[in-house]
Amino acid sequence: FGNRVAYLDVELSKPALIVWGNLLVRLGEVAGYKRSEFDVGHFHATLFKAQDPVKFDRIWQFLSEQQHPSYDALFDNVALFRQIFDFWEVYKEFKIRE
Repeated sequence: FGNRVAYLDVELSKPALIVWGNLLVRLGEVAGYKRSEFDVGHFHATLFKAQDPVKFDRIWQFLSEQQHPSYDALFDNVALFRQIFDFWEVYKEFKIRE
């Protein structure tokens, strides 16, 4: 994402990894779906997006000076992205119900 998006890397729980595996199986059943290197997943939580590189650098500097917290969070959605030229946009988002 370059210097436009900052995110937290996320470690999935075993149940969440099972959901991810099941999703890949189901995607494989969709006609026309082609597996790619992106099927490995990039599990993350977006912190912020900034189009202005100067603003991004200021926010990034501030965050890099903070203690590294640990969060417990729910795996509540799966977002599929598509690449449009040099940018990625959300193609479809799926909410996960409990």
